[in-house]
Amino acid sequence: MRESYRKTLTWLVVLLSGALACAWAFPRAFPFFPANWQVSRVEAEKIALEELRVLGSLPEDPYVVAKMEDNAGVEVRLLQASRDGLEGLVRESGLEKRVLQWQVTVYAPQAQSRDWSYQAVIAFDGTVLGLRKGFKESDAAGPLTAEDAVARARALLTERGVDLARLGPPEVRNEDLEKRTDRVVRFASLPSALTERLRTGMEVTFAGDLLAGVGSFVEDVKPDEVTQLLQPIGLFGNISFFSTFLV
Repeated sequence: MRESYRKTLTWLVVLLSGALACAWAFPRAFPFFPANWQVSRVEAEKIALEELRVLGSLPEDPYVVAKMEDNAGVEVRLLQASRDGLEGLVRESGLEKRVLQWQVTVYAPQAQSRDWSYQAVIAFDGTVLGLRKGFKESDAAGPLTAEDAVARARALLTERGVDLARLGPPEVRNEDLEKRTDRVVRFASLPSALTERLRTGMEVTFAGDLLAGVGSFVEDVKPDEVTQLLQPIGLFGNISFFSTFLV
């Protein structure tokens, strides 16, 4: 009987030690994992379906897919910035919301996986990071000048509560397709020590003269460098995956 109690006590001590070790080590290994996750999958879907209406009417009886997405590149850059003494700037930027978020995709009935109608990115606290409407390259649309695109982008972002005075001047990117010209109007964040690694800001996209998306953007300044940094992680993941079958 004593031996049984001794084994039970030993395993309880091991369990408690493991729990304490995880509680201590996890936030240090993953400092940008949301400590106060507030939005569930179902709640993210509700937020997305409500906010996406700004881009147009949703399909009747839609098929909705919500999945968790991570951005390892942003996480690497934020870890680098924190180690360089920019932790305060990192926290103020709000970019930790980009490390792990919900991606909600809306399909019309019977649509193929690549033919989604709308897509939203929702942060762990309910912040809407991005809204997009799906357009095929062959879809036609009316013309829209760069000046009109900037004016419409300013009006929409202001209506959504964005303070454009805290952002830089607009930048317009064009893509000429067969039946329309797509434009992206970006308002980048003002230069800081963090923008040497990541360009951020707000953007509005147009498919011809039709509104195609609105939200924040994040763009790595040196994408090739971060790709090289992530290669060992991808290799380790593949080794772990195949090792399961070997074992």
